[in-house]
Amino acid sequence: MPVALRSFRRLTVFLSGAGLGLLLATGAAAQTQRQVYELSKADKDRISAVSGILLQAFEQAKIYDPQYQAAQADFQSARIQATGNLFALAPSVRYSESVLEFESRSRKTLTITQPLFSIEKIGTFREADSRASQAMANLKIKEYELATRLVKATADYVKANEILRTNQARIETLQTEAGRAKKELELGQGTITDMRDTQVRLDQARATQLSLVAKLQTASRTIQSITGSLPKENQWVLTRKPKVVKLGGLDEALARAYASNYQLMNAYSGLRIAELEQFKARGAFAPEVNYQISKSQRGEISNDSTGITISFPLQAGGFFKVLSSSSGVEKAKATVRQVEQQVEVDVEKFRTLTEAGLNESNMRLQAISSAELSVLANEKSFAGGVRTRIDVLNSIQTQYQVIEDYVNSLMILSDNVLGLGTQTALPVDEIMAGLNNLLFE
Repeated sequence: MPVALRSFRRLTVFLSGAGLGLLLATGAAAQTQRQVYELSKADKDRISAVSGILLQAFEQAKIYDPQYQAAQADFQSARIQATGNLFALAPSVRYSESVLEFESRSRKTLTITQPLFSIEKIGTFREADSRASQAMANLKIKEYELATRLVKATADYVKANEILRTNQARIETLQTEAGRAKKELELGQGTITDMRDTQVRLDQARATQLSLVAKLQTASRTIQSITGSLPKENQWVLTRKPKVVKLGGLDEALARAYASNYQLMNAYSGLRIAELEQFKARGAFAPEVNYQISKSQRGEISNDSTGITISFPLQAGGFFKVLSSSSGVEKAKATVRQVEQQVEVDVEKFRTLTEAGLNESNMRLQAISSAELSVLANEKSFAGGVRTRIDVLNSIQTQYQVIEDYVNSLMILSDNVLGLGTQTALPVDEIMAGLNNLLFE
């Protein structure tokens, strides 16, 4: 038999301008906030409208990834709190009802209070913009972190997939060479050493294939945990063409970073909030002035009062709160200096590495063509008796090693491009579009 549960709630009524504002804002957020576990038709249409496999994956990650969903919820909460700060100086309404021991009837009291002067409330009101900016900065930081996690997972997957395909081609080539070595030995034109050397290389390539398959599956699951779907191998294939990345000057990159970097924005907002906290702490020794309208009624007896109230909220702990807030300001200043120095170092580092990585990847692309020609030359020289079988095997090994080096250099380049874009606060969609062109188009 089902058990009926009853709940009893004790409600204390306290309405104020700030409380009412928070209540309305919370209700609006509850209507717009949506926990996403399955993609809706609108989400799918938006994703399909984006061109580029990496951009589509990023759009899908923003909808599906639980960490980013939590960051969006934190942003909504912080924005509502910042909105609540704007109501710090709004009038408040308090209603109470009580029965004293010496009274036979309940006393009902309605009080309306309008703050005229309060250091704490003025500081709280001024915090609204800084807290809203900090909330936006934190959300953008989480968005860049999402892009970083997706690019890293993509790099692991693409690297495993490309090297797996390269190793499969190596196996097929070595199988052909092993067949030739065996046939030449049978005809008395080769040696047992040539056949054994070829077989060793073939066995090593086959063993490597098993490890690469495992890495590919792991990387595939990682992408699924971020985007909600498994990647398709035929869509994540690197292009082999010269790469071009538009790089501005270092001074231009630093200027953009100082103007727009979200880590800096977060640090600056934190410093402003710390200064306002110090302002409020010092205001603990200042009087509070309110205009108050009060109406009290007990039975048929009514008492009305109107006037200005002045209070001095002196507390022993206020002095120590001022000292603590001063330390908080110094800490926030040190954080700003640290972030500024780190941003400057990172911008210069990522720009230098991007420029060097761009040249490296293009040179390694040329090395692939050179390695292919080297294999053909060694095979012809072996046929003419100039080269040995081991020389041919070494040239084949070099050919596929050069391909792996190209893939690795391209993945490192993509990581540095993302790092530079993050530090200079380029729009994330623009960064992902650039990476999509760099890797897949």
